[in-house]
Amino acid sequence: MKRVQNYLCVLLILLCVSACEKPEMSSLSIKSSVENSDQSLAPGDKFELTVEAKDDDGIDFVKIESPLLGLDLLYENIGKKEWKLTKEVEIQAGTPSGEVEIMVRMKDDAGEENVTSSFLKVL
Repeated sequence: MKRVQNYLCVLLILLCVSACEKPEMSSLSIKSSVENSDQSLAPGDKFELTVEAKDDDGIDFVKIESPLLGLDLLYENIGKKEWKLTKEVEIQAGTPSGEVEIMVRMKDDAGEENVTSSFLKVL
């Protein structure tokens, strides 16, 4: 009887361990090199935009959009688990003043999407 209980206990532990999957890891971040605390820029100012993407399934594409800044970038068929882009962006003359959104969308190789945004103020 004791032997059967030990066997069942070991079997139960093995079933629990096999049922616990490693959680999928996915992250997407936007950073800018704007040095002042309110993240404000004027036409003619430049800043460095850094986008980092990580996904355990692998990254299919990353799309960076900001119509007011003239950004419409698509990086396809990345196929890596980690990806990083650093790009210098200039605020063009004629950019309307106010809050400007930079939106980044990532799709992984499993078809799942992740979206994040960052905001800058144009003077």
